[in-house]
Amino acid sequence: MAYDKFLKMTEGDWRKSKYAFVISSLKTSLFEISSCIEDALSCIDKLGCITAEMRGLRNLYCEDVEQSYENTVATAKYSDEISILFETPLNHIYESFWSMVDDRHVETIIFLVKDNALVTEFYPKLDDIFKMKNLEIDLNSSEKPSKNILFLTFNILNKARHTTRQVKMYKTSAWKDSDQYPSVETLCYLLDKTSERNKRPIMIIGSKSSGLPIGGVLSVCFNVIDAIRSDKPFNILDCAKTVKKESSGFFHYCEIYGLCYKVIEHHLDSVNTYDIIS
Repeated sequence: MAYDKFLKMTEGDWRKSKYAFVISSLKTSLFEISSCIEDALSCIDKLGCITAEMRGLRNLYCEDVEQSYENTVATAKYSDEISILFETPLNHIYESFWSMVDDRHVETIIFLVKDNALVTEFYPKLDDIFKMKNLEIDLNSSEKPSKNILFLTFNILNKARHTTRQVKMYKTSAWKDSDQYPSVETLCYLLDKTSERNKRPIMIIGSKSSGLPIGGVLSVCFNVIDAIRSDKPFNILDCAKTVKKESSGFFHYCEIYGLCYKVIEHHLDSVNTYDIIS
């Protein structure tokens, strides 16, 4: 295999060898081939599910995505600190959603939604309270720190534990229908505001078609920023592979993978941290 051959021709760190460009290109090609294979296998799984459904044998078919949230919303846990919902919570099951937020000790929610998307109100508005069996949720504040982001804070009262805490939500508010993904500037804003989380859990919400790929990009970027701040080595491709193991939808197109580099580059430019990278 060409990749292995070039690796054997280098001594020490291949990134510093004269074959660095070729090896990097081959690694990317292998990643894309692997992604295509995983996508094909995922399609086969979905066809199997549909076939089983048509034959009345759904109970014999087991999907590979962890089901939680009252078995209504598929989720993926990239790490103990980052979980991603594949769809927007429905208003008639918002109690299950907020119970999950409280149980996982989520402190920050990133809500990826297009400007004109129709979404259910799964959170309270000002002067409103969501009263549930064990929880009470109210909207503490709402502001627009930038033209692309709506910032909300909620108070969560756990009546069983007699505790109250705050949960922050960053919601995209100017993601045009004509744009496939939010701007790099918007993603960097989200990264900057939430990367100082001190290992506290984050939940990313988005539709499977648009929000899920961006959730994958943010997960990779969180991992890279953590590595930079901890003065540890990192590899964006390896981070992307780890995220993609949860679902092939995270990096369905090569341009999504490239978006990781653009966001990291913009972030490093804005905070002037290039000097700490050896």
